Amino acid sequence: MASSKGLTILALIIGIGGLGMSGYTLLFALPVKTQSTIQNIWYASNSNSVSINDFDTIIPDLSIAATVNPGESLHIFFNSDVFFYSQSGIEILYVYISLNGIKVAPPVATFGAEFGIKVWGTLSLQYSNLTIAPGLYNIGIIADMAGDASPEESLYDMTLLAFTCA
Repeated sequence: MASSKGLTILALIIGIGGLGMSGYTLLFALPVKTQSTIQNIWYASNSNSVSINDFDTIIPDLSIAATVNPGESLHIFFNSDVFFYSQSGIEILYVYISLNGIKVAPPVATFGAEFGIKVWGTLSLQYSNLTIAPGLYNIGIIADMAGDASPEESLYDMTLLAFTCA
């Protein structure tokens, strides 16, 4: 009996010590979470239909000039409706976000169809950069075609949103 009491006391000491270490970790050792707050918001939209019939088509009338201050992150969201009609083989549409005229990849949104198929749909694209350098950024959208592009591939009802967080 004496040895079982000793084991019980030892088990209690170990359990209490474990709880104490867990409490210390939760209260002191884990990093403190801070909430990000939105600093600036920019928005652009284009409800016109834009034909994608060339490589590196810059979407007109859909751009944002965003200023990122020190300590801020940049977040971008693009959404569009798509009409796609493949007239020869397989055709694929690639859509990229551009920063200062340069395609950012990843992310890339893709949309495709086979010969003779008409497709209507939506595509979305999201980009976040938590360590972007401070400065002015011209944000836009660039679309590329793979395959034989026809004038019946188009984006319409487009929305571009950008915001910074600190």
